[in-house]
Amino acid sequence: MNSKALLWAGLVGLACAISASAEETKSPAPSVIGFLDPQTGALLPLMATTSSPEVIAAASTAVTGTLKITGTITLITAIPTTVPVQCSATAIVVGDANGPISDLVSSTATRSGSTATCTLLIPYEWILQTLTDKVTLSVSVSALTRVHTRQLATFTVPANGVTTSFTFVGHL
Repeated sequence: MNSKALLWAGLVGLACAISASAEETKSPAPSVIGFLDPQTGALLPLMATTSSPEVIAAASTAVTGTLKITGTITLITAIPTTVPVQCSATAIVVGDANGPISDLVSSTATRSGSTATCTLLIPYEWILQTLTDKVTLSVSVSALTRVHTRQLATFTVPANGVTTSFTFVGHL
């Protein structure tokens, strides 16, 4: 092998070794997996750590109930009658010490002319740390390439065993 090729091979090997060594010494930037609280704009961690799991278990309360969401959607875009209109609702409890609790439900709306209606039921059983936790309720309606999404309400977790009703109006 000639000396130029040997020199180049040595330089390439040295460059690779330096590059690999530099990559190993870089410490990754700290990151937090979480979600954006729509009320405060703050980034909340997905999981909160606690010092004693037994304390949380002793303070938690099971709350059950149903969220009933009824929507009326006006079809202002030419959507063929053969295309289904989909409705969905998401309830997220953000104050829980173990991270957010979320429930999602979806269904196909009933169409009549240029109007679609849907009723969504979210039966829930949430294990909460406090009964003052807040629920954020959002709805989404879609057909073809059109999507209408909005936050419907933010409220304190309802009393145990209660059905809480909400209505919304949307346009596609």
